[in-house]
Amino acid sequence: MISQTNLSNTTSRSFERSQEIKKSGKFMQLCPQCGEMLKFGIEQQDLEKQTHFPFPHVIIHGNPVHCLVVYIDAGFKVRGSESASSIEIKRDQDTFGQLIKKWSNPF
Repeated sequence: MISQTNLSNTTSRSFERSQEIKKSGKFMQLCPQCGEMLKFGIEQQDLEKQTHFPFPHVIIHGNPVHCLVVYIDAGFKVRGSESASSIEIKRDQDTFGQLIKKWSNPF
């Protein structure tokens, strides 16, 4: 049984996390390779790190796997895109760990 205190803390954390997500950029873009309309987001912390615009953002998807590269400007608008089917993923523990971390991204 969940106590009122635990429920309140859980609700508070959920609200705070939803506020973080709302501060993030959310986008949609058509992949020119497969025709899928992709919804994606960029976390606020990643947006704040950018010093050069437009900056590339990569969305890996599909079967066969390929990626959509979108270019985001300083106003956080998509200013261009392209696809790539030539992809290599390094097979090591660090890369795998980071892929799992991105997989759990709320977007």
